[in-house]
Amino acid sequence: MKSSYIPFLQCYRLLCVVLCAGLSVMPAVQAELNSEPRTKPMQMPSFKISYIPPNVGAPTRRVGAGTRGKVCNEANMISESFKIVALGPVMTGYTLSAQPVLYWSINQAVQGDFIFTINPLSSDAEAFSLYEPLLDETRQLSLQAGIHAFKLSDYVIELKTKQEYEWSVTLVCDNKMPSLNLSATGSIQRIAPSQGLLAQIKSTSEQQQPYLYARSGIWYEALQSLSQLIENVPDNRQLKKIRHNLLQQEKLDLPIHY
Repeated sequence: MKSSYIPFLQCYRLLCVVLCAGLSVMPAVQAELNSEPRTKPMQMPSFKISYIPPNVGAPTRRVGAGTRGKVCNEANMISESFKIVALGPVMTGYTLSAQPVLYWSINQAVQGDFIFTINPLSSDAEAFSLYEPLLDETRQLSLQAGIHAFKLSDYVIELKTKQEYEWSVTLVCDNKMPSLNLSATGSIQRIAPSQGLLAQIKSTSEQQQPYLYARSGIWYEALQSLSQLIENVPDNRQLKKIRHNLLQQEKLDLPIHY
C-alpha cells in the first residue's frame, strides 16, 4: 500500500504545480491580448456597402459635365476629356447636418476659377429656384485629379430641414459667356433624425458608421464618414474600395484609386 501511494502523491503534486503555473500566466496573456497596438489596420465589415435611397420615384437631380471641345480658355492644363462630377446620388440625397461636406471630383489636374453655389429649390416638378442663393462663392484653385471636399462649415450658412437644395460646382471657361462654363450639380435635403437612429449612431463605431448611414438612406454622411476614414489613413486600399462600391451604386464610376 505504501509503495503505490508515494507515486500517486508525487503525480498529484506535479499536477498542482502545472495548474498553478498556468493560472499565474493567464492574467499576463489576457493583458497582452487586450493591449493591441494602435498601428493595427482598421477592420471594416465588408467591401459591400448597401445604399438604400429614400423617396423612390423622385425626379432626377444630378447633372454632370464634360468639355465641349477646346473652349475652356480660362482654365489651364485641361483637355477635351475633362469631366467634373458632383458626388451626390441620382435623386436627392439626405443629410442630418446643417453644414454637411459636399464632395465632387475631376478627372484631370486643373487650375482656374471655380464657382460654388447652393440654391433652395421650389417644390414643383421642374425644380426651378424661387429664392435667393444660399451661397455663391468663387475660388481660384489649383487642383489635382481626384475627389475634393467643399465644407459648408467654412461659411455662415445652414441648411434648413425639409428644404431641398441644389448645389453646383462650376469651372469658369469664359467670364463673358457663362453658357460655356462647365458645371456639375447635385441635390441635398436636410432631415431630422429619429431618436432610434441617433441612438444607433451613438452606439456604432466609426468604422461601421458608413454602413449605418448608407442603409438608412443618409447619403452625405455615408460618403463623409468614409472619406474621413480615408483621410486619416490615405494608403488604405480597403477603405477606397468601399467608397468606390458606394459611388458605383449611384452610377458614379470613378477610378478606384481616388
